[in-house]
Amino acid sequence: MERFTISRISSLYISLIVLLGLWEIHAVPERPKFSRYRGDIPIETATKTPKPRTTTATDCGMTPADIVFVLDSSRSIWRVDFTQQLKFVKDVVSSFSISKNKIQVAVLIFSSQPQVQFFLNEYHTTADVVKAIDKIRQRPGETYTGDALITMRRDVFSTRNGARPGARKIGIVITDGLSTVPTETDSAAKAAKEAGIKMFAIGVGEIADFSEIKRIASKPENVFTVKGYDALYKIRDELTRKTCGVLNDPAATSGTTPPPIHGGWNTWESWTTCTLTCGGGTQHRMRLCNNPSPAHFGKNCHGSKADFRGCNIQNCPEDGNWSHWSPWSTCSKSCEGGTKTRYRMCNDPTPKHGGQPCKGDKEEISSCNLQPCSMPLDGAWSTWAEWSSCSSSCDSGFKRRFRYCNSPAPERGGEDCVGLDEDIVPCKVRECPVNGGWSDWEQTDCSVSCGGGLAVRTRTCTAPKPSNGGEDCRGDTKETLSCNTQKCPVNGKWEPWSPWSSCTKSCEGGTKSRKRKCVPPQHGGKDCNGADEETVSCNTDLCPIDGYWTSWSAWTACSATCGEGKKMKMRVCMPPSYGGLPCGQGETTMQQSCKVKECPVAGNWGDWSGWTKCSVPCGGGKQTRQRACDNPAPAHGGQECQGDREQSQECNKKACADESKPELVKCGENPADIVFVVDASSSIWPEDFKKLRIFLRDVVAEFNIGKDKTQVALMLFSDRPRDQFYLNTYSKKDYLLRHMLAVQQMGGGTRTDKALEKVMTGRFLKPQFGARADAKKVVIVISDGQSYYPEKTSEAAAKLKKFTSSPPIVLALGIGGQVNFRELYSIATSPVHSHVFRAIDYNSLAQIKEMVAEKACEGTR
Repeated sequence: MERFTISRISSLYISLIVLLGLWEIHAVPERPKFSRYRGDIPIETATKTPKPRTTTATDCGMTPADIVFVLDSSRSIWRVDFTQQLKFVKDVVSSFSISKNKIQVAVLIFSSQPQVQFFLNEYHTTADVVKAIDKIRQRPGETYTGDALITMRRDVFSTRNGARPGARKIGIVITDGLSTVPTETDSAAKAAKEAGIKMFAIGVGEIADFSEIKRIASKPENVFTVKGYDALYKIRDELTRKTCGVLNDPAATSGTTPPPIHGGWNTWESWTTCTLTCGGGTQHRMRLCNNPSPAHFGKNCHGSKADFRGCNIQNCPEDGNWSHWSPWSTCSKSCEGGTKTRYRMCNDPTPKHGGQPCKGDKEEISSCNLQPCSMPLDGAWSTWAEWSSCSSSCDSGFKRRFRYCNSPAPERGGEDCVGLDEDIVPCKVRECPVNGGWSDWEQTDCSVSCGGGLAVRTRTCTAPKPSNGGEDCRGDTKETLSCNTQKCPVNGKWEPWSPWSSCTKSCEGGTKSRKRKCVPPQHGGKDCNGADEETVSCNTDLCPIDGYWTSWSAWTACSATCGEGKKMKMRVCMPPSYGGLPCGQGETTMQQSCKVKECPVAGNWGDWSGWTKCSVPCGGGKQTRQRACDNPAPAHGGQECQGDREQSQECNKKACADESKPELVKCGENPADIVFVVDASSSIWPEDFKKLRIFLRDVVAEFNIGKDKTQVALMLFSDRPRDQFYLNTYSKKDYLLRHMLAVQQMGGGTRTDKALEKVMTGRFLKPQFGARADAKKVVIVISDGQSYYPEKTSEAAAKLKKFTSSPPIVLALGIGGQVNFRELYSIATSPVHSHVFRAIDYNSLAQIKEMVAEKACEGTR
């Protein structure tokens, strides 16, 4: 199933039905609310979608203003929330009167680094700004808010990028969390406010740092907080009003920018303590650019704020350390007892400058191949060799290491080593230098439209900016070009009309025409204006008209709103006139069967299953029975079955012999191999997949995990199956439970058939991956919807239930209202009523975890 089915589009659906020209609006019940989690902190999601807003330009007076939106694009923001943020900005922008002389707008997004989406002088109409915002795409990363504020002040609010000296300057920051370096954020916000920029700050969600938001804003009245991005619309009008208030407040600015104040260095601080006592350390001293601090777009101090020097350069004593052991040598004998040897050297490092030598032996000898010579000798891996150097000197690369199947090598039909002889991991030595690249040229209009003029074009070294020691751009930032060198155009001119032609008909209105020629235009001149041919009526006396049938009308609406009905269409004979012939033979009406949709079928309960075995033999236990809503199943919008799907009752109430509750049999005392086959497709919401992982952990927690007890394997599937771990991967319960909580959702379609096929053909039931001949096999299939190919799924399930002479027990669990129970019945082992389980939704999984675990445990006792 795809995620964006009709049932997942919104929490409130509106069906607009057009029937016989009448419009009716039908409200569909709300979808259950979900909570979004980031870490352990729930964020409330809005259950109401705001009504579409018809925006008109707010009158902010005639004072010009430059407004810059600074938008958080970090990885903590979901893509749907980033889209909500852009929609909010478009709504606010649509409230302003945007032009060269009034309000200009720029947008900057930030995560690990700031990225200007467009400058103040790029767009001068509201429609163009909104189109530019629609093109913005999220760039996830860290939250370096301070860098964004510096870019806003230095680059975006610069005259070369459209900032106007006499305009009010307003910055609007939207973020959902604490910045990565709060101290840099505070200093950058202070510098922006000192430069005369009026700052507004909007914190979104419960993990936004309110104190930092307050420090960014110019004053407390400029701070806004909302519970989520879908609630931004609530502050839209208030933000617009306060922004206009800055423009209309005479105290906000005098209307002209104060003269710039360039920064000046203060005196150096004292040198810090040396970082090392020997071997060459460093110490540094700092100075501040506050004598004075730069203000009103003045320049920053020139030079570095830090000074470094070396110290304590004498060598340090260095103790010797052993290198890694070499791989074991080949065994001196292949059977009946031999020896193998490995070595290490005192060179990692060699002792220097009076350091201690290595302690211990440099050679180690071990017994090997103790088995009798008549037996097969299985291969075993040597120890891993050293890692290679990284494949790339900068940015991402990889390094590898090897091992060999020679400790011992397989002999006399022995098994080869299991696993890979090569191990590869990613690595990064340093960031690669990025050379500067020119932006696209921006060219002015030509000075004349024809006859030869001049145009100026400019570019900036920002695509990308040089970083990590990369080279600056080479070439000029400005060029003057010749333009419109073509000759000026000469427009076309009409020649006189020709005589009228003969009339096309002898009666009832014919036509006659006349023509004229256009002397062609030259040098791109305009063509002649008007038609080159003129037609008028002639001979308008009436002719005889034969009778004729009109075209068939459109079909009427179906007579039945569901099921079989009838529809009809008609035509009319238009009578002859002026002596014309009558209509030919034919019907005036035509009927046809029709069906608008299938009629709703209300669901009805099937028979109850038998009662399950009592949970205890004495002292008061519990047993349950179930029934399915499949007699028939609801279809075509029909009502679900009413009542409970499961009943329970007390059993074995008699007291136990020792008048105490009997001890339950611990699940997993007998060997059992249990394989979970779990749906991880896009139809599952991320919040629900977290609940599914917790359910898997809780079920597995009931098992007694061990190599000679219960073993567990896990496969996820969507468009294809993906192995997570095998039966022999984890023999300790705490590692197994931790991995259950760490698996990641795949996304995609629902190919249950492929997953069941891989249980048989893959590694899950093979001895080398942990499957034991004497262990009971249990396969637990979990899904929240129908597979893409139900027939293939049924065929694969039938093969699985007949797989080997001791086929596995197959349990099937369906979650939610989209489950196809006929498919679950085809997957599960008979009797299906005791091997098929259902959860109404993911919140209900906790109610059935003990039932599922108990059923899986039956095979381990």
